[in-house]
Amino acid sequence: MEKEHINHCLVCKTKNCYHRKLDPKTSNCLEIDYAEEIRLEPSETELIYRANAAIQGAFERRTKGDFTLNWLKTFLKDFFGSQATVGVASCLGSVETARTVIEAIESEGMKAALVTCKLGGLTVKNVDKDGVPYEHPGCNPVAQAKILNELNVPVVVLVGLCIGHDMIFIKHCKSYVIPFITKMPLTFGTL
Repeated sequence: MEKEHINHCLVCKTKNCYHRKLDPKTSNCLEIDYAEEIRLEPSETELIYRANAAIQGAFERRTKGDFTLNWLKTFLKDFFGSQATVGVASCLGSVETARTVIEAIESEGMKAALVTCKLGGLTVKNVDKDGVPYEHPGCNPVAQAKILNELNVPVVVLVGLCIGHDMIFIKHCKSYVIPFITKMPLTFGTL
């Protein structure tokens, strides 16, 4: 039997998933309806605990300057270790922002491997606002993911991939992915 999910969390009055000592769960609670899906394997629980510890460590050691960037580099170091090579998938138009992210990662003793989006010679055909056809180099998030898969990085930070390209990248990437900066096409994500 297919389960129906109608945004139960929006209408829940108890938020008992957070406040465990309040009223009992009511019907239409995701924790009741999806009990099997919520049950974790020991390895999944350990992974979540590691992430929670790294998040807490980043919060406790937050520093002056760019809070989000400092949080990212601290989390990466705590979770993956200072010997990790972090993949960075970036839009070519956001490469200077990617440079800032890479410098922050490398300041923690980690390495970074950057792959930009215009790989593979794809050509996109478009029509401008006046109806004049034109062509421009297309992005290739599948190639970005395949290259970073080949490099066997444990995690990839997305810097300025367009909404939509990030989705395709995540679908094809075998590593953990942190969508750090997402952008609309042609806005070129900046910190």
